[in-house]
Amino acid sequence: MDYSIYEKKFTEAALAEKKSAQYIERCLCYARPLIEQGLPVIYNVDHFSRLVGVKTEHLYLMANGARSYYRNFRIPKNNGKMRQISAPLPLLKGVQNFILSEILYKIPCHPCAKAYIKKHSLKDNAKFHRNQQKLLKIDIQDYFPSLKTERVYFFFCNLGYTKTISGLFANLCTLSGGLPQGAPTSPYLS
Repeated sequence: MDYSIYEKKFTEAALAEKKSAQYIERCLCYARPLIEQGLPVIYNVDHFSRLVGVKTEHLYLMANGARSYYRNFRIPKNNGKMRQISAPLPLLKGVQNFILSEILYKIPCHPCAKAYIKKHSLKDNAKFHRNQQKLLKIDIQDYFPSLKTERVYFFFCNLGYTKTISGLFANLCTLSGGLPQGAPTSPYLS
């Protein structure tokens, strides 16, 4: 959406609700950088609740009691060891998919990043390494869980979201203080 259109519509609606000029200015200053990045403007938790169609109370429960919203299981790795998967239950997964599609996919990744990127495949990654004399392949132990909630919080803050919304997003996308292997948001956030 073009910012000038948003500004006009928002101002008209706010004036109809008898909002002050300071309120309108504060909201528009918050909204502009988000709109310019193609991101949804989310003013508060109630607003996010309406966008995702999940009650505010449920959002808080998922953010503050995440363990109850995951099922855990193990799958074998290529080296014969087991990998712990924490898959979100449908309600949380739906919220994470909104964050993924409406926010994360709209933020460009570094051009060298190939894994987990829409419209990129293992083949794309292999092309980059073709004709190289040496190739180092590593698996970082506990990579996703090593990316902590605080880092995810600052990621959303740096996009322009409020501390409250950034904290909510960080808690909705992490489990036990880090990114869970199995959440749809974890790969892109990593």
